[in-house]
Amino acid sequence: MQIKIGVMGGSFDPPHYAHLFFALEALKTFNLKKVIFIPTYISPLKIEEEVTPPYHRLQMARLAIEGIEEFEVSDIEIRRKGISYTVDTLKELKKILGENVQIYFLAGSDSAYTLSSWKNPEEIFSLSHMVVFERPGYPLEKIEKKFLKKIIPVKTLLLGISSSEIRKRVREGKPIRFLVPPPVEKYIYQNKLYQR
Repeated sequence: MQIKIGVMGGSFDPPHYAHLFFALEALKTFNLKKVIFIPTYISPLKIEEEVTPPYHRLQMARLAIEGIEEFEVSDIEIRRKGISYTVDTLKELKKILGENVQIYFLAGSDSAYTLSSWKNPEEIFSLSHMVVFERPGYPLEKIEKKFLKKIIPVKTLLLGISSSEIRKRVREGKPIRFLVPPPVEKYIYQNKLYQR
């Protein structure tokens, strides 16, 4: 019998409630057994950006899902090091999880807008069902046509929470409570992340 597993990749810098909400929505909509969150080591789309060290992002991801038994965090990309390409991770997961597992790769429409610049996007579609959640300012209809017919589009609550906005708020001394889970908020302040 086929087991359906969700996979959500990203920098998670920091992980926030929109990540968790989309994962839960996918879990229920597609009857997934679980959702695996995979923090990148280096995102190919953020090579030029300054990203928080992988160790901190991994810890925050673990704290964000604490107590949610259908969610887990994998350090597969962080252990692999180098640039984290989705296609490589999906191939590795296929080997680990076995042939009877169907992977549902979860992404936001903001990410899907850049699909043509991803490594081997066609192979991603052969390795997984790509589920794309609409994000504010990135309507699903505007995803490149050749990809639009291959994704599973999901219109749901448009949560305008973004990691970059949270980092900015921390720098500006503004509250981030109710944007991230309490243990993540505590971790950010304890470790003086995003201060400068």
